[in-house]
Amino acid sequence: MTMDKVKNKWDKLVDKHKISDKKILDGIGYFNVLDNYCRTNKVMIANINTPYEISFKDNIIINGNIGTIRYNNNKFELFVVETSQKTPEQILLDMSLKYTFQIYALNYMKTDFKISGIRIFHVKSGHEFTTYRTQKDFDRLEKTVDKIGKAIRNDIFYPREDLMCPVCNFKNYCGYL
Repeated sequence: MTMDKVKNKWDKLVDKHKISDKKILDGIGYFNVLDNYCRTNKVMIANINTPYEISFKDNIIINGNIGTIRYNNNKFELFVVETSQKTPEQILLDMSLKYTFQIYALNYMKTDFKISGIRIFHVKSGHEFTTYRTQKDFDRLEKTVDKIGKAIRNDIFYPREDLMCPVCNFKNYCGYL
């Protein structure tokens, strides 16, 4: 894709959503930071948004999409481009069940390659973070899913009102809708 095509798509997005000039300049700057990072590090993307469905005990089935898989130094890793305003903290990245779930799903799918590494690039700061998942993390994930499933089955489900309520997968269990 050429820079002209990217600019045209960006212009259409800006016109549609009435984004301020400052946000436009910030966005272009962030895009350039990401582009430079990818060029400098020769980022090679192996897969994007692979759907998964995982069956846990007690008929708990969870589905979603695995993010981006990157090929780096002769191995595959989950690659996350973080766009939040706040720089992530390493301890929170090491504990994040979201990333654990994606790695677990990839390993569950019995692919030809196993992934344990996660590379996070924070666009605003330009910092790169790496974290790994072990069997201990997967055991914690399984226990967490099991406890949440038991809580829902026993009507111990405390809904929290949110803007995403209309599209939430759990709205059938929720008292708000």
